[in-house]
Amino acid sequence: MSSIDIYDLFYSIKKLVEDCEEAIKEGKLALSTSNLDSAARFLTLTNRIASSSKTTLLAAKNIITESREETRLVKYVSVYYRALVLMSIPYLQLILRDMSKLLNEHGQGDKAVEASRLLEFFNETLNTLRS
Repeated sequence: MSSIDIYDLFYSIKKLVEDCEEAIKEGKLALSTSNLDSAARFLTLTNRIASSSKTTLLAAKNIITESREETRLVKYVSVYYRALVLMSIPYLQLILRDMSKLLNEHGQGDKAVEASRLLEFFNETLNTLRS
């Protein structure tokens, strides 16, 4: 099994799902209103997600694949893992792609580069999880 405790992992992955939901809402708001303050909040939230996502997702993948018994907690971790990998992170990637364009259009080149960097990070993370 992985070195992370299943209860800690459950809390971490649940928090990651909640953070993604918050970031997606903020990103959609920023894109629909072209609000640069919302865009900045979205990037802050997305940076926070990036800082914990790779470790948490790799640990979840390991527990899901290595678990000999399908406990309720492992099932919950599995559901959250799939939600993140199949929906939330790809949706964040779409928002980041559009956010980069929006920020460039508004003369926020440094923020656009940050959005592109985060997009690449999530691409690499998903590729790592698929291998």
